[in-house]
Amino acid sequence: MNHEFDAYPTQGAKLGAIRDRDHMQIRHMHEELRASIVGGAGMQRVLRCSEDLIRATLLHFESEERAMDEGPLSTQVAHQELHAEMIETLEDISKGLEQRKISGAMALLKFFDGRLAYHLAAEDAD
Repeated sequence: MNHEFDAYPTQGAKLGAIRDRDHMQIRHMHEELRASIVGGAGMQRVLRCSEDLIRATLLHFESEERAMDEGPLSTQVAHQELHAEMIETLEDISKGLEQRKISGAMALLKFFDGRLAYHLAAEDAD
C-alpha cells in the first residue's frame, strides 16, 4: 500500500480531530513498517514504509502546530519545542536510512515505540 500525503487543512478544524486522524494514520503506518520488517518484505518495501512514516509524522507536526495557533502562546511554544526535538531525531534517522539499511528502519521503530508513542499518547492529550 502506497500512501500519498498532503499537509492537512487546519482552518476551522478542531485540534482534537486533527490529532485523532493523524495519530490513527501514524499508528497504522508504524504497524505496516513493523509487519514489513518481521515479514521479510524486502528492503525496498521497508524503506518505503519508513519514509512514509517519517513524512506522515512531520506533516502531523505541521498540521497540529497550525491548529494550535488559536491556543495560549506558552502552550504553543512548549509543544513546538517538543516537535523540534523529534524532528531533529527523525532527520538523523532519515539521512542515513538507505545506507544503514535495516538498522535505519529499526532505529525508526525504536524511536516510534519510545519517544513518538509517548508524545502521541501523553503530550498530545488535552
